[in-house]
Amino acid sequence: GDSQKAIDLLDQAVAMDPDYAAAWAARAQAYCTFAHSGGGIPTELFTQAEPDLEKALAIDETNVTALTVRGMINRDYYWNLPAAYRDLERAVALDPNATLAHRVLAGAYYQDGRFAEALAEGKKAADLNPTGRWDKWFLAEYQAATGSRQEAIESLLHLAEIEPKFQPTY
Repeated sequence: GDSQKAIDLLDQAVAMDPDYAAAWAARAQAYCTFAHSGGGIPTELFTQAEPDLEKALAIDETNVTALTVRGMINRDYYWNLPAAYRDLERAVALDPNATLAHRVLAGAYYQDGRFAEALAEGKKAADLNPTGRWDKWFLAEYQAATGSRQEAIESLLHLAEIEPKFQPTY
């Protein structure tokens, strides 16, 4: 689908300019999106993304997309939260408006039982992406985890009202 098309186009971009850090980072992100959406075997896709991340970060060590995706892989594949925090906290420090970095960092905090921090990061992601249904859904999950169950229910009811076909809400 879209991720494979993105990978094909990004292959062309890096073939034309092997020093284009943003293209290497976006290519890695496409592999991770593919893995998270059931587009292939996650272990293979994450493994394919890693060399692209290393190339992107060798060219530009401040590439927020590459740091975010490496944080995601450390969180979801290696279960290495200290390494994930290192990359994700650096990504949000470099670009406080990076929605994906806030979303992935919130998830890392949540996995680690740091629910108040997950809620704070989840709020940032939802504020940056006010139409993002996944950000709204995760925010409700973090509200519930911090004991704000009524607020979480209200958030989900609102999400069901504005996105009635978004199945995870139910």
